[in-house]
Amino acid sequence: MESSTPSYPVSGMGGNEDKDGIIIVQNDQIFITPPLRGGKAALISAVHPVVLKMDGGKVTEPIRVTSAKHLSWEISEKPQYQITISEDKLRAYFTLYRVEKYAWKLVNCPASAEVSVRAEPDYDLLLSKLTVDQILAGFPKSSFIPNLNIPALYAELNNPTYLPVCIAVGKAPVPGTNGRLELLLQPDMTGEFSSSEAPDPLNYLGYPGIASVLPGEVLARKLPPREGLPGFDVYGGILPSPQPEDIRLIPAADTSLLPGGEIIALREGRPRITGIGTPVVSIDFPSAYIMPEGLDTGDGAFMFAGDVVAPEGIREQSIIEVLGNVYIYGDVQGAVIAATGSIVIRGTVTDCQLYSGCYGVRQGRLHLHPAHLIEEITALRKAARLLEQNLQSRQQTVKYGLVVMLLLESKCSHIPGLLTGFQKLLLD
Repeated sequence: MESSTPSYPVSGMGGNEDKDGIIIVQNDQIFITPPLRGGKAALISAVHPVVLKMDGGKVTEPIRVTSAKHLSWEISEKPQYQITISEDKLRAYFTLYRVEKYAWKLVNCPASAEVSVRAEPDYDLLLSKLTVDQILAGFPKSSFIPNLNIPALYAELNNPTYLPVCIAVGKAPVPGTNGRLELLLQPDMTGEFSSSEAPDPLNYLGYPGIASVLPGEVLARKLPPREGLPGFDVYGGILPSPQPEDIRLIPAADTSLLPGGEIIALREGRPRITGIGTPVVSIDFPSAYIMPEGLDTGDGAFMFAGDVVAPEGIREQSIIEVLGNVYIYGDVQGAVIAATGSIVIRGTVTDCQLYSGCYGVRQGRLHLHPAHLIEEITALRKAARLLEQNLQSRQQTVKYGLVVMLLLESKCSHIPGLLTGFQKLLLD
């Protein structure tokens, strides 16, 4: 849009300002006059959606122009609509911005040395109205036309909401089922708490609430993974179902896995299955300890790597920590019991701390170790004070720290080991 229009005088300017170049915008044209000697070229810029181009390059900031340079303009407006696809490619949305498309015209501007070119729609010149056919023609051949919701497009064009409208929906894949272990051996807890009969101390596996098996009995069944169903996206492409995972079974030497998935016991006992709900499941037969009547655990924690059964109950203030289940048939008072498995008590429980599962064992240890340390350190301090007083009665002077060190090396040599064990417990 060049012009060889002669220079227009600008009134009210002094000095060399009347020698500067000027710009006029009129009738969709931009007229430029060069500056006279001693003047400056006119400064031009554009306001969106007008885009100015100088010698084929886009003008991004105000620039000085003369009639010798080639200047053009164009309109860069937003499209009439937009198609967006969801991240999972299961939904396509149509967003309408405007139905009518009008021509644009430049806003006239009088002669000036600095001009910002503006444009506005010419509502007297309607170029076109958006139709469904135009929208369909804009889709590529590999698009989602087979799944397109045509009525939704017509409804939005006739009664615009200018909000995203879902126009195509795919089908999500149906996930399969991971491999799992079906437990067929469950204790009858109803009979455990309703029975009033005393257990037979010589028949551990016959105690109420203890799930036991005989040789050849099926204790569990390994179910294989099952494939899911594939889906399709809005483009018609296949969406595969996630691959299901199988469990890894670590059977014990006393079990056998049959081709049909059944797991049978090869010995009599109480099977222990750990890792349910995880990719790795293990089966073993833990050993059992029948706690005799009157066993005193008050001087420390009773620890065992299997099950502990107390058919006659336990003494007050007992501390029991096991890596299996605990079965107590009698009243329990003031006890601390921690088990990686279950804790079954048939009787009255009073003022006790019960911790079940690996978390329970950890919490039990965090409770026992500090209490034990406090008791030992308190005894150490008392012994140190007594020894210090004894030395002072003999007119002998000694530092308190040396007394403590002497006791730690003799009568209280186990305290450093307790501190080390407590530190390891905190780091686990």
